[in-house]
Amino acid sequence: MDLKFESIKRESRNSWRKFVNISQPSDENTQSSLFLVVVFRLRTLFSIVIGIVFLMSSIPHLLNQYDFLDSVLKYKLLPFRAAELIATYLPWMQVTIAACLFFAVFRRAAWSVSLALFLAFFAAQISVLVRGLKINCGCFGTSDNPISVVSASLVFGFFLISLAGYVSESQRCSQRDETA
Repeated sequence: MDLKFESIKRESRNSWRKFVNISQPSDENTQSSLFLVVVFRLRTLFSIVIGIVFLMSSIPHLLNQYDFLDSVLKYKLLPFRAAELIATYLPWMQVTIAACLFFAVFRRAAWSVSLALFLAFFAAQISVLVRGLKINCGCFGTSDNPISVVSASLVFGFFLISLAGYVSESQRCSQRDETA
């Protein structure tokens, strides 16, 4: 019985080494490879999460651009023409960012733009809170939930995830450049 258990344990260990691509079972190599696997998995998870957020936000805006324009105007931050441009092009930018993150194309640029967008969204929501406006966020279409500290914190959380994605992608690009 113990012999069978040891055999299963050894097979499991070997398959894990193949999974993380460890050629030698030294501690340093194992830790390094495991770290790279974790970073890769987190970067993939961050890409999926932020891509879904942008996609889920863009769909209602594309389906009803007039409601989105109304939401942008309620922030009272932009003149009508600028708000009209935002309502027209921002949803398509969000779809493009989501596609870049999902398909790993121009990912560094997608992370950069997502950082800028989340920072702008956060600043706009803080501005609304400071001015005491009671408006809906408009982030995922129309809703009855006014902007609050919770929604601003959520946007800031997405900003931090985008920052982590950008940093890990920059690290990957610099490692790739060093090996070339």
